[in-house]
Amino acid sequence: MLYEQIQSLYDLKLYDDVKVLASIALTLCEHGQEQFGQTIRYQILCLQADAFFYSNQYKQAEMCYRSAMQIRKLLKGKGKGQNINSQAEVDMKYHLHECYIHLKQTKDAIQILESISAKQRSCKVNLALATLYQKAGGNDRSAVTAYKEVLRECPLSLSAVNGLLSLGVKSQEVETLIRSSLTSSSSLEWLTLWIRGQGHFASSEFSTAATTLSALDVPSLLYGNVSLLVSIGENQFMNGDYSAATATFKRVRNLDRMCVAKMDLYAHLLYREQCTTELEILSLSLIQVTETSPEPWIALGYYNLLLKKLQRVSYFAQKAVELDARNVDGILLKGLAFLEAKEPKKSLMEFREAIRLAPFRFEAFRYLVGAYISCNRMREAIAAASEICKSIPSARTYTLYAIVLAKDSASVEKAKSFLGKAIKLDPFYLDAVYALVEILQTQQQYDAAISLLQEQINHSPTSRLHQILAELLRRKKDHTAAFDHFAKALRLDPSNSKATSGLMEVEKQGTAATDRAPDEDSSDNEEHVRPSRASRSTQAVQFEFDVSGSEGEFDLLPEGIVFN
Repeated sequence: MLYEQIQSLYDLKLYDDVKVLASIALTLCEHGQEQFGQTIRYQILCLQADAFFYSNQYKQAEMCYRSAMQIRKLLKGKGKGQNINSQAEVDMKYHLHECYIHLKQTKDAIQILESISAKQRSCKVNLALATLYQKAGGNDRSAVTAYKEVLRECPLSLSAVNGLLSLGVKSQEVETLIRSSLTSSSSLEWLTLWIRGQGHFASSEFSTAATTLSALDVPSLLYGNVSLLVSIGENQFMNGDYSAATATFKRVRNLDRMCVAKMDLYAHLLYREQCTTELEILSLSLIQVTETSPEPWIALGYYNLLLKKLQRVSYFAQKAVELDARNVDGILLKGLAFLEAKEPKKSLMEFREAIRLAPFRFEAFRYLVGAYISCNRMREAIAAASEICKSIPSARTYTLYAIVLAKDSASVEKAKSFLGKAIKLDPFYLDAVYALVEILQTQQQYDAAISLLQEQINHSPTSRLHQILAELLRRKKDHTAAFDHFAKALRLDPSNSKATSGLMEVEKQGTAATDRAPDEDSSDNEEHVRPSRASRSTQAVQFEFDVSGSEGEFDLLPEGIVFN
């Protein structure tokens, strides 16, 4: 019989032959040249549908599955469906749900899984249902129930663990549920820390999450585990500890070049640092691993963004979003492409969508604020910066808010207050230090600025800190100290062009000073250090707001100041 031949071809995974021969068999049946019973016809349709499914032809597979289900329903009505395997029907519905996922028909995917009775729902069916409930929103209780069913059957399903934690279930409750379902808890010393770390991540406690998970990265536990390192790197990124996140993702790449998970975050980091060569290598490597995940396309997008090839950026970003509509970095990339194209109004929609999907993503707020400033919509910029300050109070959110406030002379003192809060939370958060120094300079409070910079240099000297301090010392006519700090800045970073030009200026001024009368020089110095009352009045500080964030969180360069 033709059916046996079709089944044989299917068993051998010759799906193209299955599709053709099944079509011929069904046509012969319609013309009366082959006498198939409805049961055989049902089974041929199932084989044909599976062949389409495994060939990634999801629309054709859906049609065949639907036809098979109609025959199944008809047979049940006539009491002739007893010989049809009920598990096969469950598998067919699961495949049909996967077709709907690929066709982006989420509601249909949920409905077909819900048509499987609770007793027949396997672990994979419950996990799929829980994931769909969570993504669709509005049905969190059902999602929690489904995830718990998964853990009762498969207590080490980490996908279910993360799902429950993200829905607000306490880590202690999740751990209790897991341990009650395990027959043995040997070799699971890592489990408690893993669950706690993921619980902190779900609560947006990224610093604590990174610290907790890092405790597992020891030889006696999970040292060098790629999944663990990816999770640590993600938390470091979310916490704004970009240098640590970069180092962690580099470890991941050294351990596993095939790893794709969260490489979109790594691409973002390389873009921030303008590491063109590394970003090119990463993007080409990822696209060779897979084209069906958003991460390779995002990496390609960031690489082309550095090259200013904006049409390509938009194309790659759109590819990423088509593969995963909830991928925040794909959406951010679309917005950045609009900003680079000098179309900030178009970028606003993308950044708002990113915030809707991930209200904890600082980068989304920072880019949104930058877009508002580019559109001269300062009220909205202040509102957006204030919103993230309230939801995620931290040194960098306070700094963002202060930078926007400082653009209005009436709120410069309030900006100073928030920068003080930022430095109190993190005494060595350099972007807050740079911003406060800029404000102090505009108010000609040079001694306060110098004191702040010296404190930072004593803790962790950088080329930029030495350079800014040298510029302040030069203003105070302390050429010897200025020369020393410019030289230190260049030793730390020989490419620091501002330190180079500053050093040359100091040398010129020093030479000129030796030819001047002592009283004349003293008079000049006194006049400079003691500004008039008018010059001390509060003025707006216009920071050059660089949304790329390639030089720290915000680009607070001295020449970015504009006095109103």
